[in-house]
Formats: sequence, C-alpha cells, structure tokens
Amino acid sequence: MHIRRSCSAMGAGQLTGLQLQRLLDRAGLSQRGAAKALEINERTMRKYIAGESKIPKTVELALLYITTPKLEADGK
Repeated sequence: MHIRRSCSAMGAGQLTGLQLQRLLDRAGLSQRGAAKALEINERTMRKYIAGESKIPKTVELALLYITTPKLEADGK
C-alpha cells in the first residue's frame, strides 16, 4: 500500500503533521475519531497535526494499523 511504503521509508517518528492529516483524510477519520481510537487526548492529536509535537513511532504504527484496510479471513 502506498501509505505504508511512504511511512516506513521515512524511518522512525518521521511522519509529519501534514502527512498525518492526509492519512486521516484518506481513511475517512476525523481528528477526534483518530484520537479516540488511539486513546489519546484530542489536543495531543491537534498538536501532532499542527507540528507542535513530534509524532512518536508507536502512534505512527498504531495509525497505520487502524487506517490500513484489513485482510479478509480467507486471505483475499
């Protein structure tokens, strides 16, 4: 998947706020919805998107997990 390749190619903790917002947009997630799914404060999510706080690798990986389409049980 394009998003996964681009994020993993950037290295640990290199997802930018703009990339985060685009990722959420493509996944159809609001900032509030993503914050709730990640169990983080909405203000923290806003800071990530605004570039005021560095996005931790754990958050980056969790975002990729919740925004990547899941494979069906039969592997298709």
